[in-house]
Amino acid sequence: MIDEAGGPDTFLHGDLGPKNVFVAMAGDGPCARLVDWDHVGVGPASYDLSTFLYQSSPDDRPALLRRYRAAVERAGQRLAADGDLNLVLHATETARGVSCIVWPAMALLNDGAEWGWSGLVDIDDWFESLRPPLPDAAGGGGAA
Repeated sequence: MIDEAGGPDTFLHGDLGPKNVFVAMAGDGPCARLVDWDHVGVGPASYDLSTFLYQSSPDDRPALLRRYRAAVERAGQRLAADGDLNLVLHATETARGVSCIVWPAMALLNDGAEWGWSGLVDIDDWFESLRPPLPDAAGGGGAA
């Protein structure tokens, strides 16, 4: 699904969220600038989109996705339908959480570090509360 609906591989910010976007007025209007590039990489465009939406208010997500979709289309590309994209974004965020398990687990196994237990509990709590970013598109295959 990620290969089909995740978008083409592209240059990724890696930690794209509202806190890393600044908008300044340029000659002909607002111009967005990204800061904090310490997680840069290459991968599917849905990786940065997932991070941005999950770090944004749930109420703002549909409008943000509409604006992103319009910008992608102006650039001659297409995003997957909302339902399929919602599944990909949720899978991407889940994978991000899975990758966090390794640090507390290694601290427990290798060093007996007590903080590892609370780290694993925090991650478990996070998984319990994780939901697709666009609840109204949860059915998959929704309209674009």
